Amino acid sequence: MRRLFSYIALLGFALNAWSYNERGNSGFTIICENPEENKFYDAYEAEHRYYLTPVYPKFKGDSCLTDGQCLDSAIIIAREFLERLPEGELKEHALLRLKDFVLEVNIKNNIEILPVNDIGIGFIPRKCTLRQTIVQRVPIFVEDFRYIIANDYWKLLSTRQKAVGIVHEILYGYYAVLKIQPESSEKVRYLNALVISGKIKNFTEQRYLKTIQQVYSKNEN
Repeated sequence: MRRLFSYIALLGFALNAWSYNERGNSGFTIICENPEENKFYDAYEAEHRYYLTPVYPKFKGDSCLTDGQCLDSAIIIAREFLERLPEGELKEHALLRLKDFVLEVNIKNNIEILPVNDIGIGFIPRKCTLRQTIVQRVPIFVEDFRYIIANDYWKLLSTRQKAVGIVHEILYGYYAVLKIQPESSEKVRYLNALVISGKIKNFTEQRYLKTIQQVYSKNEN
């Protein structure tokens, strides 16, 4: 009986983990007729939903020649964004996860990522399209990657916009640490808006802690 109970408990844990891992998270890109308007969705939403202007670190890496160079440059910018977070567990986790990003990502050409449908409420400019560009999940098997990138859309972004996308995935990944599966990525997009605009640097400790509690709570309201 004890063995049976242990097996059932282990099976229940495995099924919960499987369900959590299978859901994943997606990052989206806005693709427009004018290439200069192409943005990672979080950057667009920061400006047009929350009226926060992104403040991009000074960097001369937009003229990268290869996918690898572009990714390395985007990671450098993403690190500067994440350094804006106050000291604490979230920042520590984010910088550690970023350090491994290049080892955990699979950049694929000629693919469409299957829908995850976690975008929640939002809007985009007319005559632009929203494309699923990154998907993240906790790896189940040894051969799995944590992140998959659809390069046909990824390469249409500037290095700075790629960095915004990386920060989104890093911040979202903290849900896995807390064993929380949110219904949408709206709260993380808001946190990303605070980070890329630099507004989070001006928060009092009380407001920062309240914001983190709101973003990383199980309650969607």
